[in-house]
Amino acid sequence: RLHEIALDRMQGLISIPSLHAAMAVLLVHAVRGTKFVLPVLATLNLAMLVSTPIDGGHYFVDVVAGVLLVVVLIALGRRRAVRLPDAARLAPVAKLEAMSP
Repeated sequence: RLHEIALDRMQGLISIPSLHAAMAVLLVHAVRGTKFVLPVLATLNLAMLVSTPIDGGHYFVDVVAGVLLVVVLIALGRRRAVRLPDAARLAPVAKLEAMSP
Protein backbone atom coordinates (compact mmCIF):
# COMPACT_ATOMS: atom_id res chain seq x y z
CA ARG A 1 0.00 0.00 0.00
CA LEU A 2 0.96 3.58 -0.54
CA HIS A 3 1.30 5.21 2.87
CA GLU A 4 3.21 8.30 1.85
CA ILE A 5 4.06 10.25 -1.27
CA ALA A 6 7.82 10.81 -1.34
CA LEU A 7 8.26 14.00 -3.35
CA ASP A 8 12.01 13.45 -3.67
CA ARG A 9 11.52 10.07 -5.39
CA MET A 10 8.69 10.85 -7.82
CA GLN A 11 9.07 9.78 -11.42
CA GLY A 12 7.43 11.16 -14.52
CA LEU A 13 5.12 9.16 -16.70
CA ILE A 14 6.51 10.29 -20.05
CA SER A 15 10.14 9.78 -20.95
CA ILE A 16 10.26 9.86 -24.73
CA PRO A 17 9.71 12.26 -26.41
CA SER A 18 10.67 15.07 -24.08
CA LEU A 19 7.73 17.41 -23.99
CA HIS A 20 10.03 20.04 -22.44
CA ALA A 21 12.03 20.01 -25.66
CA ALA A 22 8.90 20.04 -27.78
CA MET A 23 7.54 23.03 -25.87
CA ALA A 24 10.84 24.89 -26.22
CA VAL A 25 10.83 24.52 -30.00
CA LEU A 26 7.12 25.34 -30.28
CA LEU A 27 7.48 28.54 -28.25
CA VAL A 28 10.37 29.74 -30.40
CA HIS A 29 8.41 28.85 -33.54
CA ALA A 30 5.35 30.71 -32.26
CA VAL A 31 7.25 33.99 -31.74
CA ARG A 32 9.53 33.73 -34.76
CA GLY A 33 8.13 36.90 -36.33
CA THR A 34 8.69 39.14 -33.32
CA LYS A 35 11.64 41.44 -32.99
CA PHE A 36 12.23 41.63 -29.24
CA VAL A 37 10.52 38.55 -27.84
CA LEU A 38 12.27 36.03 -30.10
CA PRO A 39 15.83 36.57 -28.80
CA VAL A 40 14.69 36.38 -25.18
CA LEU A 41 12.59 33.24 -25.63
CA ALA A 42 15.18 31.62 -27.87
CA THR A 43 17.83 32.11 -25.19
CA LEU A 44 15.62 30.82 -22.37
CA ASN A 45 14.42 27.83 -24.35
CA LEU A 46 17.92 26.94 -25.50
CA ALA A 47 18.91 26.89 -21.83
CA MET A 48 15.93 24.64 -21.12
CA LEU A 49 16.92 22.30 -23.97
CA VAL A 50 20.49 22.05 -22.71
CA SER A 51 19.45 21.49 -19.10
CA THR A 52 16.71 18.93 -19.79
CA PRO A 53 19.03 15.88 -19.91
CA ILE A 54 20.82 17.12 -16.79
CA ASP A 55 17.98 18.30 -14.54
CA GLY A 56 14.80 17.39 -16.42
CA GLY A 57 14.90 13.63 -15.94
CA HIS A 58 15.36 12.86 -19.64
CA TYR A 59 18.06 11.24 -21.69
CA PHE A 60 19.63 12.97 -24.68
CA VAL A 61 17.64 10.81 -27.08
CA ASP A 62 14.40 11.97 -25.41
CA VAL A 63 15.29 15.59 -26.16
CA VAL A 64 16.18 14.77 -29.77
CA ALA A 65 12.88 12.90 -30.18
CA GLY A 66 10.95 15.88 -28.78
CA VAL A 67 12.65 18.30 -31.18
CA LEU A 68 12.13 15.95 -34.14
CA LEU A 69 8.47 15.53 -33.23
CA VAL A 70 7.87 19.28 -33.39
CA VAL A 71 9.90 19.73 -36.58
CA VAL A 72 7.80 17.04 -38.30
CA LEU A 73 4.55 18.54 -37.00
CA ILE A 74 5.54 22.03 -38.17
CA ALA A 75 6.41 20.64 -41.60
CA LEU A 76 3.06 18.83 -41.79
CA GLY A 77 1.26 21.99 -40.71
CA ARG A 78 2.97 24.01 -43.43
CA ARG A 79 2.13 21.36 -45.99
CA ARG A 80 -1.50 21.48 -44.95
CA ALA A 81 -1.50 25.30 -45.00
CA VAL A 82 -0.38 25.22 -48.62
CA ARG A 83 -3.43 23.13 -49.50
CA LEU A 84 -5.89 25.37 -47.63
CA PRO A 85 -6.20 28.06 -50.35
CA ASP A 86 -7.40 25.38 -52.77
CA ALA A 87 -10.03 24.24 -50.29
CA ALA A 88 -11.10 27.82 -49.63
CA ARG A 89 -11.49 28.40 -53.35
CA LEU A 90 -13.76 25.35 -53.61
CA ALA A 91 -15.86 26.24 -50.57
CA PRO A 92 -15.65 30.01 -50.02
CA VAL A 93 -16.57 31.52 -46.68
CA ALA A 94 -19.27 34.18 -46.67
CA LYS A 95 -18.16 37.74 -46.05
CA LEU A 96 -18.20 38.88 -42.44
CA GLU A 97 -20.66 41.67 -43.20
CA ALA A 98 -23.18 39.15 -44.50
CA MET A 99 -22.82 37.06 -41.37
CA SER A 100 -23.71 39.84 -38.92
CA PRO A 101 -27.41 40.18 -38.00
